[in-house]
Amino acid sequence: MKLSQQALLVLQQMMGEEGSVFLRNLPINFWPLNNTATVPWDKSVEITVFQELKDSGCIRIHLRSYNLEQWRMTDFGEKVLREAGMATRPGTLGQGDLDWLFGTGQFSQ
Repeated sequence: MKLSQQALLVLQQMMGEEGSVFLRNLPINFWPLNNTATVPWDKSVEITVFQELKDSGCIRIHLRSYNLEQWRMTDFGEKVLREAGMATRPGTLGQGDLDWLFGTGQFSQ
């Protein structure tokens, strides 16, 4: 499956940044009334790219309400991203990260 470079970049944004622990597997939010789409929170997606991802089967509907649809990446979308060499790896939480999150260790008050 050949996708445009823009579509691959959107899939990569949905997957999350390389080495990040949080903000992974993000949805595309689509507002039918405004005909706009974004990857949370501020990454705009062109409607033509959104349509390309829908038509190719790389994303599927996850949640639908009267004014919002959320679309998630499918296994096929992840496969296409890996084949293009654009898949990102998640990071890991170390003890320092956990101390910072919970205010323990050197970060305790």
